[in-house]
Amino acid sequence: MYKIFVFVLLCFVVSGCSQGVTLGPGTDTTLASAAQDECGFVQNVYGQRVSWKSRLPVRMFISREALPNEAVIRAAAQIWEDAAGLKLFDIVNEDDLSYEGGKDSRNGIYWNPNWTKSPNYQAITTLYWSGNQIIESDMTINSKYYHFYIENPELTSDLHLSSLLIHEFGHVLGLKHRSTLSTVMWPVLNAGTKRDVLTDADRKALKCEY
Repeated sequence: MYKIFVFVLLCFVVSGCSQGVTLGPGTDTTLASAAQDECGFVQNVYGQRVSWKSRLPVRMFISREALPNEAVIRAAAQIWEDAAGLKLFDIVNEDDLSYEGGKDSRNGIYWNPNWTKSPNYQAITTLYWSGNQIIESDMTINSKYYHFYIENPELTSDLHLSSLLIHEFGHVLGLKHRSTLSTVMWPVLNAGTKRDVLTDADRKALKCEY
């Protein structure tokens, strides 16, 4: 039986970023030749890309606090779906979701005004997987320390919400941070910066799994 592993992506930070340890299923004997090109995806210890595989679309629940931003959330998800040419997400409303989420067999999008982690983190996406298949993902937005804008910032410190969400949905799909600036998976989003258009690198990475 495969064990369940957790990967926390501390996403879009003011300074620096850390990632969890990736682990994988099976034995060295059975999976010695399982390594794949990473294609920008999280990998387990055997070098297999971690993704949802055929478990699509991913049903994601929007927490009550995130509902005012539902249209932007859906539009950000659609960016990835258009690139993949298939339905990746099934986004629904759920009033009783908590602020923080956690492993509860539901994929949540949380708007957290009670953020207790480092204020440097603009958002955190957590992946839970068994073998090389994601079984749950939770996206939590730090609304305690950050103010977001949709079209035009009100303050010089405002963050572009669509750019943040597109990045986070990339993590939900299994993508990790990239060191190339021209990608939505670049780990730093500065105030007033828009990074809401997928590049060729993003599209190529997506096609490795979807």
